[in-house]
Amino acid sequence: MTKNQIPKTLSKFGYSKEGVEPLPQMNQEIVDEVMAFTSNYFDKSQRINPNHSSYGLKHFVENRIGKYVGNGELIAGMILAGFRYKQDAINAEFNVSESSYKSAIGLPVLYNNFKI
Repeated sequence: MTKNQIPKTLSKFGYSKEGVEPLPQMNQEIVDEVMAFTSNYFDKSQRINPNHSSYGLKHFVENRIGKYVGNGELIAGMILAGFRYKQDAINAEFNVSESSYKSAIGLPVLYNNFKI
């Protein structure tokens, strides 16, 4: 797969089976905000970090940007930000540095409808 290319099976809510139509559309503004947030607060590590799935990261990011983020929007934003990933069913795991994740925990929570 080409670097930073969004998979065709990725929808707003995560990965879908190939050929399933229609896939829910992503909100490009949210994808851009995820890309900006993750670029600013998460460092890239050499290895994929299995400690935080895209589903957990989506809650982490949405609580800090103050807007709902779909699982697929989180995945797309992180791919576009240059993070490497491994698909895991409808979720993904990324090469997010554990120390940068822990540092970002101290950021203010703006949206608290979901628990991390």
